[in-house]
Amino acid sequence: MGISQLLLHVLLSALIVFLNYVLFYILFLVNRYGQVNVEVTGKSKINLKVRGGQMATLINTFINNINIENTYEASYNTTVCLPSPTPPDATDIPVLCSAYAAALLLVLLQAYGARYNRKICAFYYPEQEKERIAFLQKKILYNRKRRHTFIKQHVTSLKKQKITEQKMSVKQMLSAICPYFKVEKTVLKFCMNCGANQRSSCTLQSCKNMDCDGTYCLECFYDFERICPICRK
Repeated sequence: MGISQLLLHVLLSALIVFLNYVLFYILFLVNRYGQVNVEVTGKSKINLKVRGGQMATLINTFINNINIENTYEASYNTTVCLPSPTPPDATDIPVLCSAYAAALLLVLLQAYGARYNRKICAFYYPEQEKERIAFLQKKILYNRKRRHTFIKQHVTSLKKQKITEQKMSVKQMLSAICPYFKVEKTVLKFCMNCGANQRSSCTLQSCKNMDCDGTYCLECFYDFERICPICRK
């Protein structure tokens, strides 16, 4: 686990804790201000009277004593339906902080743990450790050989490029136009690695091998450990 993943987990946990407190606060407000009590009371009375002829008199003899009187009362209370939230446990926050602090410490010490892991494996399996060291040595030598080959190819190609791009003087241009102005050709020396020539303030160092025409400035020559990358002398 890296630091980025750990920070992502910390942000996710903080968001969950925050939403937990927000939900508790919303339910607390509903419990406090959501009480509604509705009471409905009323009274009704029904009297039957029939007027008319003989038929009405006959009907009144049956319904004369009917007198309906009713009183009703209804109430609606939302208190029993309101939520009763429980405050979040505040002890969870120090526990989470301690856990993530320990995880951060383990992430920072992960590199050192990997080193001790290699040492422990080397202690119990020395033969595999020798094979690993031999493999790394061969790989380093192979990369170094490839680097010297690349430098040699780079210096050789740069030398050819500089020779073709070398500027001609006025006398050389006149000698190219008219043979009567032909003069002895002068070669401008330059560093085969960085391209610094004699006109600059740097000092050039030629290869000690007479058959090699490698030329380098002192800075590049010291970078090559005083060995010409072309002839390796």
